[in-house]
Amino acid sequence: MKPIIFFDYDGVLVDSYDVVYKINEIYHPDSTKEQFLDYYNVNVFDRLKERIGEENVEERVSGFVEKYHTALMGESIIPGMADVVSDLAVDNTLVVMTSSHSKCVKDHLKQHSLYSAFDKIMGADIHHSKTKKMRDACEIYGQDSGNTIMITDTTGDIMEADAAGISSIGVSWGFHGNERLEKVSSYGIVHSPDELEKKIREYFSN
Repeated sequence: MKPIIFFDYDGVLVDSYDVVYKINEIYHPDSTKEQFLDYYNVNVFDRLKERIGEENVEERVSGFVEKYHTALMGESIIPGMADVVSDLAVDNTLVVMTSSHSKCVKDHLKQHSLYSAFDKIMGADIHHSKTKKMRDACEIYGQDSGNTIMITDTTGDIMEADAAGISSIGVSWGFHGNERLEKVSSYGIVHSPDELEKKIREYFSN
């Protein structure tokens, strides 16, 4: 049975920080960059509910998705990550674990000829909780949480993975960067795609 590798999308596979931040400015023009990044210290939808009220979340998400999809199509895959994904897909099950909408990710992966490398895309349209989605994926594939790993760029994702009994590897080129990632416990933090692939293989070899 193949190990499962969960990949966050924004900040890990695509440098979409400016895309997401600019859309956030439309809705929250008074927010600083630090306040924006704080959204990702926890589950981003939990933070959104606190700010605008649970009853307003779906309408906000709908407006965000439309703007995000258009802008995302103009963004490239992080240099080196396409090769990492293609290599890892040979002997692992790859799942996108994202707070973005599944169709946005699907269209972007197809545009960059990477869609076939992933077995499943689990976006916010499936559930807002990554903890639940990771647990559900383990059940779907009949895999133990100890034979999975989450690849992410935010402390919130690391905490959600931990709640599901899943270890994480942080990438320093994404939203939170090295300084924030060091504040939470993970299997390790990497600074390049090549280092990421080595760290993943090291984890599954132990």
